[in-house]
Amino acid sequence: PLAAFDQLEQRLAFAVGYATVNDWGSGLQADLKLTNDTQATLTDWQLTFNYSRSIDSIWNAQIVSRTGSQYVIKGFDWNRTLAVGASQGVGFTAGAGSGVPTNFVLTATGATPTAPSTPTPPTSPTTPTTPSTPGVDLWKEQFFAPYVDMGQYPVPDLDGLARQYGVGLMTLGFMQATPTGKLGWAGFDVLTPGSTNEQALAIQGEINALRAAGGDVMVSLGGAAGQSLAQSYAQRGLGAQALATAYCEMVDTLKLNKLDFDIEGAAIAETQTIKMQMDAIALLQATRPGLGVWLTLPVLPQGLTQDGVNVVKAALVAGVKVDGVNVMAMDYGDSAAPPQLKSMGEYAVDAANSTFAQMTSLFAGLGQTFGWNQLGVTPMLGVNDVTTEVFTLADADRLEAFARAKGLGMLSMWSLNRDNPGPTGQLSNFHTGIPTMSAGGFSTVWGDYGSDPAISGAT
Repeated sequence: PLAAFDQLEQRLAFAVGYATVNDWGSGLQADLKLTNDTQATLTDWQLTFNYSRSIDSIWNAQIVSRTGSQYVIKGFDWNRTLAVGASQGVGFTAGAGSGVPTNFVLTATGATPTAPSTPTPPTSPTTPTTPSTPGVDLWKEQFFAPYVDMGQYPVPDLDGLARQYGVGLMTLGFMQATPTGKLGWAGFDVLTPGSTNEQALAIQGEINALRAAGGDVMVSLGGAAGQSLAQSYAQRGLGAQALATAYCEMVDTLKLNKLDFDIEGAAIAETQTIKMQMDAIALLQATRPGLGVWLTLPVLPQGLTQDGVNVVKAALVAGVKVDGVNVMAMDYGDSAAPPQLKSMGEYAVDAANSTFAQMTSLFAGLGQTFGWNQLGVTPMLGVNDVTTEVFTLADADRLEAFARAKGLGMLSMWSLNRDNPGPTGQLSNFHTGIPTMSAGGFSTVWGDYGSDPAISGAT
């Protein structure tokens, strides 16, 4: 929880609160809270103040300029307006030093700058406002949220798919480290959240359109290809606090209720990086306590590998509130899942049962409980990367029956982009390799599982 504000500077027209959230000696995390005490809405607000420390990163605002110790910050398009009596929280990290921000001056359309005055202590502790997020009530204990590959071009038509198949919740992948060490769709610098690149704007437009139609998104970080931001930060010697800041900026920019961390490949065995990542997620949840977190991991019919179990344990030890563990029921290999012995639906059920037993034991050993509503299963539709493995519509029916019987937390699939018929046995990013199915066949089977948001204009 955020600390009580250390000081409050009261003006004729506005108030600014400051609180130190975490001080680790060589730097700190802090929050400002700007409140509009005027009798008019403030538009395009800018806040000027003096601060002796160097601000390393900032969220919910952007730095316009720095001259010596004087900073000027402003809001983004989504928070540049403050209604009468409204508040806006701004978080930042800063390097070594001493002192607190002083000499606040606010400028905005409809407001007149006022001269600084002597700080006075708050009459009672206050807490920065967590940015509001749309769709928060859509995520129930059970839901269907298929993955969508947002790195594809043209940009997937999210609201169109939602209306066509009645799918209101989607998991968008993948946010990865860009060459310059930021978060970007598919790891592209031009596709960072808030970018003015045409494709980036189209992605944001699709998210907005899906929400306007009645749906919402969860964003997935990591994935099989590319590099996670945690790996990038670890290689550059950056720590959990900086990583938490980067996560927080993305969460606030995209107004997210849930995050998914897809940890697989070489990343799953990088113990120190995973520890740092989980510490960062715990810090993130401390400042965004309503944020749900899912961990997506590779699985065998026999359950998670030891590396996968270690990832979940690291999260719990770090204090992460884990909404759920999602297993990728796919690409087992013929030795672990001989195709002639069982169907892919049966192997998915085996993987779920095995993982549930592992997690029940792990959580209990750390004084927590694990329920079926904390388990997710994500098959790869149709032909898998291991092409002898084919997940069919009959397998989807089997898995859904199991999910309903147990109260499984999440059903998902890789991917909504692939929920289309295609030539027999062919592996593709755009179809299943099953010629006899209809477009959206898997979405139709699972679309009514759990919470089922009403999508305006759905067919």
